[in-house]
Parts: sequence; structure tokens; C-alpha cells
Amino acid sequence: MLCADLTIGISAAAERVYEALTRGTELVRWWPNGAATDLTPGQPYSFEFRYSGGVHVRNGTCISAVPAKNVALTWPDGKHSVIEFILVPDRAPSCTLRLVHTGFGQDNAELRACQICADIWPGLLDKLRNYLETGTVEQALSGEGDDGPGDNTTSETRSE
Repeated sequence: MLCADLTIGISAAAERVYEALTRGTELVRWWPNGAATDLTPGQPYSFEFRYSGGVHVRNGTCISAVPAKNVALTWPDGKHSVIEFILVPDRAPSCTLRLVHTGFGQDNAELRACQICADIWPGLLDKLRNYLETGTVEQALSGEGDDGPGDNTTSETRSE
């Protein structure tokens, strides 16, 4: 079952967006609180989300990662949940990013997980775009959490 199919434009080269999608040190600037590894095809990954209720670890496998083209990974919500990021270069230095999240079943728990993910993805993509375009880092706050892809943010400006 399709959970999310979203497309955004980002004023950054596809190569730069790919780095933000695959490098652990970049991922933590817009999505999880912790990423134990870079995303590498065929290899497991572990993301950590911290909430007031504790720490939620999400484990999966990177299915594919083609520089400046796409990244796909399994997601532990749903029996066969897959998140795919598809990059299409536009006029330099911009690209279009499409996110497709599929693989949820029809039982109540999976429908709820799908809805949570669908609700969270637009904000996460905005965080990614904001990070890449302005350097503003948004990190998860301690909140109640919902085991979705991550939410509840605050901002700080990154200086390089």
C-alpha cells in the first residue's frame, strides 16, 4: 500500500542532496538524532530517535544508493515497508526530490503506522530542504514520539 508520494524542489545539486540522504553525519542534521552508519547498499543501518518517553531505535537495510540518483531503504514500520528517495537534476544547482513510501499492509497497526509516516514526511522534507538551502540544522526535541520517521523539531543555525 502506498503511504506517501511527495515531490519537492531543492536549491541544491543532486550530488549534495544525495550526501544529505546517505551520510550519517548529514542525516542527523535533518532526520534522526543518531545514525550509526552511512547508508550503503546491502548493509544494515540503525537510526536513533530520542523522545521524552525514551529512545526509539529503527533498524533496516539500505536496498540501493546510486549517487545523485536514488536511495532506497527498508523501514521497520510495516511488514514490507520501503522508503525511496529519487533525485532528478534540474537547472544547476537545483534538483527535484521525490519520496515514495510503500509496503504497508491493511491491518489496523500497519494502517496507523502508514498514517503517522504520511503525516510526518512533508515536515521532514521541509527540514531537509531548509538544511540544504540555508544551513539551518533542525534536531528532534524530546517529545512523546510516535515511532514514525521522526518529528517535533527545533532549529539552530549551522556555521561552517
